Amino acid sequence: LFRAGGQDRTGLASFSFPDGEVLDFAPDVVRGTLDRGWTGVRSIAVTQDGLRLIVGGGFDELAGVVKHGLGAVDSTSGDAAEWQSDRIYDRAYVSSVNVFGDQVFTTADAQGSVSEGVIAFDAATGADVWYDGCRGASHSMEMVRGVVYVGSHAHDCAVTEGGYGEQYQGYEPGDRRRYTLRAEVPGDAGNARLLQWFPRTNDGNGARSMASDGD
Repeated sequence: LFRAGGQDRTGLASFSFPDGEVLDFAPDVVRGTLDRGWTGVRSIAVTQDGLRLIVGGGFDELAGVVKHGLGAVDSTSGDAAEWQSDRIYDRAYVSSVNVFGDQVFTTADAQGSVSEGVIAFDAATGADVWYDGCRGASHSMEMVRGVVYVGSHAHDCAVTEGGYGEQYQGYEPGDRRRYTLRAEVPGDAGNARLLQWFPRTNDGNGARSMASDGD
């Protein structure tokens, strides 16, 4: 539980703007059992029509629906909204949620490198659209002119068109074999295609946050 405007909430709260009055919006969030700390809500985004709030994190249940890591609620009532996919591995947490047009994009971190790449979903239904299949935690992403840019410590994108096989998995700052930044576009058969754009950061992990003016 946490307190929002003097009211108890379990993971999500809403306030009116600009007076800051707490609203009745209070979908129940049941925290998960991951042992790396991110067991609740980590990231949220509203669909372009303003009707759905997409919620990502490490929770195991959202608004009464058993759904690990990613789900949707009505942005006004907080009631559960349709979300078809169960793509997020139960030992993963969603690190970022972004809405671009009619799609939702996520990045994730996991024990076992499953669900860690960028996944795209239909914003209206939560159905899977495509998944880049990269392994190694992804922390952030941004889209510019149809290209998805990712900050991560990816070490294996072998299943991705134009990708690469397993790299050294060390975390030391001197490690230069992890691909800490990458760019990709949707590929064939629900996959993705990597572009030859791989600038490196010197921390072995990649960008934790990204932003763009869209151009």
